[in-house]
Amino acid sequence: MSYYDVLLTEEPNPSSCGLDVMPTRKVLQLINDDHRYMHDVVAQAIPDISRAVDLIVERLERGGSLVFAGAGTSGRLGVLEAAECLPTFGVGPELISATIAGGSDAVFTPAEGAEDDENGGALDIATRVGPDSVVVGVSASGATPYVKGALKGAHSIGAATIAIVCNHAEHVTLDADVLIALPVGPEVLTGSTRMKAGSAQKLVLNMLSTASMARLGRVYDNLMIDMQPTNRKLQERATRMLSALSGSSRTQSETILRDCDWNVKTALVVSVTGANRASAEDAIVRSNGHARKAIDLANRLRKLG
Repeated sequence: MSYYDVLLTEEPNPSSCGLDVMPTRKVLQLINDDHRYMHDVVAQAIPDISRAVDLIVERLERGGSLVFAGAGTSGRLGVLEAAECLPTFGVGPELISATIAGGSDAVFTPAEGAEDDENGGALDIATRVGPDSVVVGVSASGATPYVKGALKGAHSIGAATIAIVCNHAEHVTLDADVLIALPVGPEVLTGSTRMKAGSAQKLVLNMLSTASMARLGRVYDNLMIDMQPTNRKLQERATRMLSALSGSSRTQSETILRDCDWNVKTALVVSVTGANRASAEDAIVRSNGHARKAIDLANRLRKLG
């Protein structure tokens, strides 16, 4: 028996037998129903996801970085998550990045054979992380050699490791400090882990990044205080956010945002505390980018001054 014979991600789904002759609406209903179970599985993994968030926050507070590593669909999901963190949280690749088996070309052109390159995973990680970093290996099967190499390489450097897999923990061959096992079951299309396995991984990646950035003060209330307003839609959103948080009129908020070069966090500190731009920026730096702490510090400094 092959190792892959025991993996949930390789098993056929009894409910989708005869998929090729089903009416369209039945296929669609089947896929939708199959995804419902995914949310229950993720809910059961929240204690492990919480441990992973704590680990990420601790490493980033130490000045480390976060790197997602994967192959195929799992790798593309990691690339997507890292890319979205810049416009959402204002953090660039020096803080959050991703590596995918086969390199950047594999994002658009499948390089399925690259996932078997365990040494390649270790080499890719070696150029990206240090001992204060955390590497998140994303692997539906829980056995991807590239991801195994990335996690081993991270351990050898002293970096922390997290693994997100879609099989039972006892069948996972990856070595990680925190294992997030999401046994969502066989896919409607057998072995096609871009479906509910990929959806579960995407949800957990969203949870890791959003909760970590909120803990680090890159969210204020439930708003994207570090978003990058690089187009008119986002500038309008920033103006509404600042008005709602500070009580300023839209005209006042837009003026403050323009004076702060559309840096929403700086504009918030200015608007709420009455500090000038330089003082607001200083408070943000001294608060390690944490919005609430920066506001508290700016208020204290104004009272002292």
